[in-house]
Amino acid sequence: MSGAPQVSIIVPTFNRHAAVTEAIESARQQTLPDIEIVVVDDGSTDGTADALRAAFSDEPRLRVLEQANAGCAAARNAGVAAAHAPLIAFLDSDDLLDPGYLASQLQILEADSEAAGAFCDGRFGPGWAQAERTVFEVHGQGAPRHLDDVVGGGPATIVSLLIRTEVARAVRFDEQLACREDLDFMARLVLAGHRLAENREVLWTYRHGTQVDGHPQKSNRWLPVHRSLVTLLTRIRDAVTDPRVVDDQLRELHHNLAHHHWRTGDRRAARPHCRALARLGPRRMHWRRRYLRSFLPGA
Repeated sequence: MSGAPQVSIIVPTFNRHAAVTEAIESARQQTLPDIEIVVVDDGSTDGTADALRAAFSDEPRLRVLEQANAGCAAARNAGVAAAHAPLIAFLDSDDLLDPGYLASQLQILEADSEAAGAFCDGRFGPGWAQAERTVFEVHGQGAPRHLDDVVGGGPATIVSLLIRTEVARAVRFDEQLACREDLDFMARLVLAGHRLAENREVLWTYRHGTQVDGHPQKSNRWLPVHRSLVTLLTRIRDAVTDPRVVDDQLRELHHNLAHHHWRTGDRRAARPHCRALARLGPRRMHWRRRYLRSFLPGA
């Protein structure tokens, strides 16, 4: 690195030594040389931090930070806080950047000084049903411009984003979310009025991961995803153009959570979801009765 870094690449990781090594190598191969790579080890138990320091001992652009396990959102925030560059890119520990990723993104952002960031396309890697298709192609649109784009199924992939550091520090990731903190970040980013410059180039690979960064592997991985989405969608419901779109998604999420908790005998956990379904419908009376039954002794 010839001087102060132009871009800080933030890489959160948890027990992914092999995968994150490949991700870091893709960051090192950037054609833009003036970068720093900030890895935040979120309490790994597999010796990730020491292994990375040993493997990249000759890489002055790499810093490895360690923290007690607090989740991916907290790890991302720690990396953003520690960044030295005016621009930030996010790299998940199992994804890969193309060598020209930063150079292309920087060119787009420099051409649009009013944009908060640049948002590029990526490709789905092996293991995905959408393998070899691009993110923009699968989602049917490019960079999110409005909250409706995020909520309506548009791409909210955080690795697509090169963002100004002061904006990332202002928006921050919600550390109360066990997962989908990236979707929440993108929603609040556009809700705050920040505009993203679209980059149509395909510049990174979305690999098929096997666990949620920041949290040990869970047998019910879908549970924290559903809960995080309920929190996010409830928060932004009134800000979208057509709240009925959000209600449809909330109805399905609450239905899945209510059924799961009722079936496993945890009626107290099912209670808020039964109550929500009694309001959202259909079958309002059915869910109202279940809500009331959740208060019976033994619930």
